[in-house]
Amino acid sequence: MSEVKDYKKKIFYSSNDIFMNLARSVYAWLNYNSSVCGEIGIQENMINQPIKAFSIFHQNDYSFKFEKQHPYLSKRCHVDFYMEMKNEDDDFKECYMEFKQAKSDTTSPGERQRIYNDIARLASIVTKKCRCFFLIFGTGYSYKNCFLNYSIEKQQRKIRQHGESEEHTSYYSQWFSFDYNNRDKLIEIRKVEFYEDFCKEYIDKSQNRQKAEPPEKVYTHLIFNGSEQNENGVGLWEILVLDK
Repeated sequence: MSEVKDYKKKIFYSSNDIFMNLARSVYAWLNYNSSVCGEIGIQENMINQPIKAFSIFHQNDYSFKFEKQHPYLSKRCHVDFYMEMKNEDDDFKECYMEFKQAKSDTTSPGERQRIYNDIARLASIVTKKCRCFFLIFGTGYSYKNCFLNYSIEKQQRKIRQHGESEEHTSYYSQWFSFDYNNRDKLIEIRKVEFYEDFCKEYIDKSQNRQKAEPPEKVYTHLIFNGSEQNENGVGLWEILVLDK
């Protein structure tokens, strides 16, 4: 995917990237929280705690907001987290991020639809000055078994036939890479089975269909995948659209 590499040369990437540090902060906080409260202490709305702490530390450089209204979709559609740069010299000016918790129903068709919706909603916002990210977290068991390695029966048959490992043929690996050596995934977003329901929920109710509709081709780029043995899991991907 050389076109993705060429695109990424134009925007800010480094090991000290604020978004990499954000993911690491969430990962460290989850492990601390579970050591104190056990796995029962991990709930989806609790992700706001490490994000708020991170935001306060960086408040001189960025302004932050939870539940930011989507700029193009229906008024009741909000994105979980928004960040705006205060420095005019920054390579980008704003950022949107969606959060998800990996849990037992992450394997359900309804939750697969919601994760697809997050990707599609973010893809309709992306520009070279606006970066968008998808972050998912959960207990070690849920992250690995309900997200990273989860396979539907059809894919499990393919695995058995071709001797492929589940890690690389899991359901969500069609949208997200878990491999630091090959970080990018292409999604032909309008060909995915969930696209029609996405349009009914968001596009048909928007006031600007042209801007609301996600582009045909969307890339996800792996930023962070933390899922060590017996610890919690956090994954962060950037949503890239090359022709915007």
